[in-house]
Amino acid sequence: MIRIVIERNCTGKICGFSAKGHADAGPNGKDIVCAAVSVLTDSVFLGLDKHLRRELSWNADSGDISVQLIQEPDDLTEAILATMFLGLSEIQRIYPAHIRIREIRR
Repeated sequence: MIRIVIERNCTGKICGFSAKGHADAGPNGKDIVCAAVSVLTDSVFLGLDKHLRRELSWNADSGDISVQLIQEPDDLTEAILATMFLGLSEIQRIYPAHIRIREIRR
């Protein structure tokens, strides 16, 4: 199962996330749940880093990724991160046995 943690600040904006584990929804290389989560999380990292050029604390390893904004979130980072959250939530709705999302406030 993929376990995702969405971190929000005191105003409710997303300031970071982590995704750990494997969905085990199909054979290696053909697991559409893992592929979908990877595309969303990797695209968010690229959008924040390369497009918005935000300073990030991040770590990525096989099956794991974590990304934290160094500065407070703004409307642009929120648009990217909230879109990821919507996509992940839809994956969780369709494949509830393979992905769990938890939200925390920091």
